[in-house]
Amino acid sequence: MEPGKDYIDHCVETVAAIDPEEFAQRELGELIGRNVRLFGGSGASTYELGKMTTAHGLLDIAFKESDTDAEWRMKNELRDTAIVLSRSPELLEKFPYFTGLIAIEGAYISLGIVTEDASRGGLVPVRETRMSEETLGTILNGAGDEIFIDDDTLEFHTTFDAGGEERILDLAPSIFGLAASSYVHDHADFAEIHTKTNESLDKLTIWIPSKSPLALSITGE
Repeated sequence: MEPGKDYIDHCVETVAAIDPEEFAQRELGELIGRNVRLFGGSGASTYELGKMTTAHGLLDIAFKESDTDAEWRMKNELRDTAIVLSRSPELLEKFPYFTGLIAIEGAYISLGIVTEDASRGGLVPVRETRMSEETLGTILNGAGDEIFIDDDTLEFHTTFDAGGEERILDLAPSIFGLAASSYVHDHADFAEIHTKTNESLDKLTIWIPSKSPLALSITGE
C-alpha cells in the first residue's frame, strides 16, 4: 500500500484492477481451510481463486464464505481493519492485502468475500493461533482509553500463523463488540471510517453473472 493512502482506498483500487469478465470465468479451487468458531458457528470455508496482478506483483487470492450475511461481514471486517491501521499503521503487513465482495449482477445477492490467499495457493500452511503479546499491545495502545476493544476476541479469534508469519486474517465478529454502534456516533474518526466503508461498498464489489462459471461453482448449481 502506498504511503498516505488509507486501507479502504487501497482496497477500492485493488478491486477496480480486477477484470470482472475474466474473473467471472474462474472457478473455485481447492479448499484452503474451514473456520468453525464464528458465532459458535457452522463454519466458513475458504477456497483458492487463482492469482491476480497488483501494483506489487502477482497475488494469490481466495474466496471466503460467510456463515452470516457476506456484505455485513465484509463491511465490518474492512471497517475494523481500517480503524486499527489508522491508529497502528505499522501492522499493515499483518492484514490481508485487500478485501472485497463478490455479488450477482442485477440481483444484488452477495456470494462471499474475495481477499488475499495467505496460503499462497496452498503452498504455505496456515493455522489458527493466539495473537502475540507485542501485536496485542500495539493494537490496544493505539485504541487508547476512549475506544473499547474486546481483547478476548482480538487475542484468540483473529490471528493465524502463515508459514511462520503472524497474520491477522479474521476480524469477524467485530473486535469492538456491541460498542461499535455507539462509536459511530461518539468518535469522529470511527464515524468517518464507518461512513466511508458504507459509501465504498459498490466500488468494493465485483459483479458477476448468475450463470457464470464462478457463480455456479460458488452456488453449486
